[in-house]
Amino acid sequence: MKLISLLIRAATAFACSLLVLWCFGILWFLRSGIGGPCLAVSWSAVLLVKLRKPKSTGVDTPPEERKKWQPSRRLMTTLIGCAGPILLSFFQWPSNSRNWADDHAFHPIISIDGDDVTIEMFRNSVHHSKNEKDVCYETRTFQLSQLDGVWFVVHRFTALEGIAHNFLTFRVMTEEGPQYFSVSVEVRREQGESFSAVRGLFRQYELIYVISDEKDEVGRRAAFHPDQPVHLYPLKATPAQIQTLFQNIAKRIDGLRETPEFYHSLLNNCTNNIAWHADDILKRKVDWLDSRVVAPGYADRYAYELGMIGRDGEDFESLKARCRIDQIAREKGIGETFSADIRRNTD
Repeated sequence: MKLISLLIRAATAFACSLLVLWCFGILWFLRSGIGGPCLAVSWSAVLLVKLRKPKSTGVDTPPEERKKWQPSRRLMTTLIGCAGPILLSFFQWPSNSRNWADDHAFHPIISIDGDDVTIEMFRNSVHHSKNEKDVCYETRTFQLSQLDGVWFVVHRFTALEGIAHNFLTFRVMTEEGPQYFSVSVEVRREQGESFSAVRGLFRQYELIYVISDEKDEVGRRAAFHPDQPVHLYPLKATPAQIQTLFQNIAKRIDGLRETPEFYHSLLNNCTNNIAWHADDILKRKVDWLDSRVVAPGYADRYAYELGMIGRDGEDFESLKARCRIDQIAREKGIGETFSADIRRNTD
């Protein structure tokens, strides 16, 4: 019984510690500048004072009773103290009206009329270097029935294997030849704002689906970051499945224009949104709580194990080596043959 009691107390203490850290983060990021950090530190100091073990008077409370009462008191103090920050977080509302960065200025608008598809606010930026670009938007049209290919892109932008940005890129087979565009779920940055995975846990970013030319979305990631691997995996899907996938993405985008959402680094990020859409390809649902979905850098291995990528009999490491495209993108550059160049070995 003592062991069980000890385990319960240890689990409770661990859960309370996580709760306190969570509330500390809420307050830290609540206001810009030093306002948020000052608020978080002040709140923590007050909570620690309240949690401090009271001095024994030797009269009011017998030592045996005080020993039993202390854990309950600390638990209640923690829960009451954390109620305020948690309530404050729910008074933060996502918005589509902020001073957005130029490359996140507009939600795409997709109209599907029978077989005719029109995409307004289609981004087609020209990238001259890692930090120099001309942001452009245009309108693209094509036939839904011309969608016949889709690729899963994994961009590992840190040395940590589990961290990556994942997105999809589609092929439209027109009479003039194939055209490619990407669909990327991202944080919608404001002017001067940069991405932080930690900030993304605390309702600090809105979510946006970016639809752009492949040379824009894939090219800028693959050509200008020599230390960041980019992999392009062809997904096993029929044209009908690909067209349904795109239609459901269009519905999701339309919903976000009407009802904005906060990005969340673990629960509403680039990869688990793709996982929800992948249900259109698989006969069973993707487990979006799987650790390989929550940690996006392992999503390609998960897709391989689900049978969504890879040739018959091909092991994962061979697939990964074959589908790495950043070296050839830097060698060839972002020219007219970019999409053909990066697919030299992947298809």
